[in-house]
Order: sequence, then C-alpha cells, then structure tokens
Amino acid sequence: MTLFTIDTYKEAEDALRRSDLRQALYDEGAILMKKVLVNLHGDEHLVRKRVVTKILRPAFFHHYEKNAFRPTLTQTLAPYVAAGKADMVEFGYRVMVNLTADFAGIDRPARPPVAAEVPGPRGEPVGVARHDVDVCVRD
Repeated sequence: MTLFTIDTYKEAEDALRRSDLRQALYDEGAILMKKVLVNLHGDEHLVRKRVVTKILRPAFFHHYEKNAFRPTLTQTLAPYVAAGKADMVEFGYRVMVNLTADFAGIDRPARPPVAAEVPGPRGEPVGVARHDVDVCVRD
C-alpha cells in the first residue's frame, strides 16, 4: 500500500472526489464494517448513499439526539460510573453497539451493556445478555 500525505484543503477535496481511492481505516473491523456505507465503493456506494440520505435528515438527527442518544449513553455509562472506572475502547464499543441496535429497532428490554453477540473491540468474545422474545403473528 502506498502512503500519501495530504497537506492542503485543495488536496483533500481532490482526493475525496476521486472514485478510484479507497479508505482502509476499518479493514481490521471487517466483521462489523463490511457492508457499511463508508466501506462501499462505486455503484454499491451510490445506491446505499441514496437510501441513507432519504433517512438521515436534520429532523431525524434532532429526534435521535433528544430521544435515543442521551438515554442510551446514560444506560451504557451507568455500570462504569458505579465501578468508578472505564476502559474507553470497551465503553466506546458498547455505546456503538447499543446505539446501532436502537437505530435498527432491535429491542433491548433490560438494556444490557452489550446488545449483540459480536466480537469485542479487540476481537475477543463479549458477554451477551439473553432475553426471551415473544413472537406475535398477525393475519
């Protein structure tokens, strides 16, 4: 991989406009980031971006900040406050997973610190709180 240094706003703008460039920031986290918009390229990126921009409008962000982000952050932070310490990588990971679950509409009835069985921020398995789910089928 060739390393390029960008020193000016103009160079950054030019680089962002090049369709042949690909960022590699999330390559190590491919299990979570494989099909995320920031990692898609070409037509696949354009199609996903068009869908996402229809959803992510200013009114949505206002709602999310007031009604989802604060409560989830408070709930995720609570065990660390009680313990009097926190590993910031672990905390950031847990916040990301919980906010993503909330955005996706995945119920977390007891609001466990980790909402999904996925590798932790350093690749280790994370503890999972299991909840029974009632399924309702409607005609």
